[in-house]
Amino acid sequence: MTDCIETNSPVLSKAPTTGRTTVWMLVNRAVTVALEWQRRKHERRHLAELDEYLLRDMGLSRADVAHETAKPFWKP
Repeated sequence: MTDCIETNSPVLSKAPTTGRTTVWMLVNRAVTVALEWQRRKHERRHLAELDEYLLRDMGLSRADVAHETAKPFWKP
């Protein structure tokens, strides 16, 4: 079961795989995913609030922004 879980945490990656460690690895992964979803939601909201000048400076159109902000938070 622990073979399918990837983590960047140096503490968890070197820990022995006991039942407790597996639970903490799952909790760590769940928190990591939740934080990533929150970051995406925040960035997409911020992107939608940018004015035309800044979008043009980044090479984006309103259509690009509409496409990105229409995505659900769990999709990259």
